[in-house]
Amino acid sequence: MFLSTAGEVCPLPLPDELATTLFPEAVFRRAERAKHAADKTINHATRRERQAADYRERTLENRIRQAETELAFRTPETLRRWLAAWCDSVPENDMKNMIAAWAQRFPSLNGLETLQPYAGDVACEVAGEIHLRSLHMDSAQKGMNRWLVPNKLTPRSILSQGDEK
Repeated sequence: MFLSTAGEVCPLPLPDELATTLFPEAVFRRAERAKHAADKTINHATRRERQAADYRERTLENRIRQAETELAFRTPETLRRWLAAWCDSVPENDMKNMIAAWAQRFPSLNGLETLQPYAGDVACEVAGEIHLRSLHMDSAQKGMNRWLVPNKLTPRSILSQGDEK
């Protein structure tokens, strides 16, 4: 049995060292299998961690893009509601950059110090300043701001277009 299994099975009266002396390839084979199993476990754990990190990254990127899309349809008067909805989901720096890019569309927001690249203000302070400025806008400026928002469709205009077809 000892010879037919090439040292894999060693009967009791014989010492284990005899198997390693006579059949070193059996020891090598066991060691290689154990090493391969350990490498496989480590690779599997590493791949799982990498997939989880990629998923978190994609989820954050999707939230940032969704917040950016919703911001595009906001006026200075409705910015605070947007900020309240997204402040916990989007990183502060991304939020401030989105608001700065969005505010360039509105002439009524020109010259805000908090929108300058060197300003260290947080997004909620920027939104607060925009809100204060929107409170002091006249109706013409507010109307202009509404026209600068890309969505101009109303339920009535959608229905009237459907009737023409």
